[in-house]
Amino acid sequence: MKSDICILAPVHYWDDIRVFKKEAVTLAKSGYNVTVYTRAEKNMIENNVTIKKIPNYNNRLKRFILQPKLLYLILKERAKVIHLHNPDTLLIGFILKLLGKKVVYDTHEDFTKRILIRKWIPVPLRKSLARFVKYLELIASKLFDATFVTQRDILKRMGNKAQLIENAPITEGNIVDEAYHISNDIEERPDTFRSIYIGAISENRGLIEVIKSIKKLNCSGVKSRLWLAGKCYKDSFMKELEGIDGWEYVDYLGTLKQEEAFAYVIKSDVGFITIYDVGDHSKTSPNKIFEYMRFSIPFIASNFNNWKERLDSLNAGLFVDPTSTEEILSALKWLYNNKDQRIIMGQNGKEYVLRQYNWEKESEKLLKVYRELI
Repeated sequence: MKSDICILAPVHYWDDIRVFKKEAVTLAKSGYNVTVYTRAEKNMIENNVTIKKIPNYNNRLKRFILQPKLLYLILKERAKVIHLHNPDTLLIGFILKLLGKKVVYDTHEDFTKRILIRKWIPVPLRKSLARFVKYLELIASKLFDATFVTQRDILKRMGNKAQLIENAPITEGNIVDEAYHISNDIEERPDTFRSIYIGAISENRGLIEVIKSIKKLNCSGVKSRLWLAGKCYKDSFMKELEGIDGWEYVDYLGTLKQEEAFAYVIKSDVGFITIYDVGDHSKTSPNKIFEYMRFSIPFIASNFNNWKERLDSLNAGLFVDPTSTEEILSALKWLYNNKDQRIIMGQNGKEYVLRQYNWEKESEKLLKVYRELI
């Protein structure tokens, strides 16, 4: 069957939250025939979305070599619209436009800043490559039929066709229902003050300071533990974390499905997102904060001006210097000692997400564009 929409996301795994669980599933629910070319173990159909496995895309050199094959696969679909994710696909997008196809470009991050901290790129090349990607994205935003960005700062440098579609949390449906169901089987320890971090595990995530603060909290007489969930791409950093004085208070859960991660959030007292100010982190839309808020737990987050301006007035969490173990410890102690306020913060956050900021509302922008294109 000919696809209405063909999504190409070669860098992402098939169950990526934005690519699949938000955009592809939303489009399929709205009646579009959606095919996604992405990383997967096999071809399959999930939530009425056809998922097709792409060739091995792990090696960076292979990413360039495989471009013609990916283009061929997309053209075979004969889709009405091709939806491309991230700069890796820009060359394919330009060729598709030359062939008269309708093309949508979707960028998840500010790659002009992320490139500057990519260790695999030689330092002398980083600035030039960042400028090149910035130029390509600007051209794409003018030539392509639509461009989606997740950050307001990126929107400012794109053309008039660009639209802000943020990574707002999903607030209803199977994922949320399953999370509550799974949470019933998670053992509760009423005497333990439970923190959680979900997300990528790397040097820039402030986890060393978090673990040290949990250790100090226990030393002060508060029984406390940290659930740590996510994938670590560097074995050396994982070993570094495991060697920290305080790791004995960490329960590492590994990589979880989204609904499983949310189940642990439901059982937590506070959620962490104390990442360092590198790359474009301070300008991002802090998706993890909103996911914590959705499930009624307060957050402890980096004190980025952008985040504070947007969220401080909600009284849904606390902001700290992510490099300061003492500030993190102080925030933990305050939340532990002020249970009533902690509960109010959780309620404030949930109310904001359910009423004002959620994927169900944000997705209307996505559907509006597709109604105009198809």
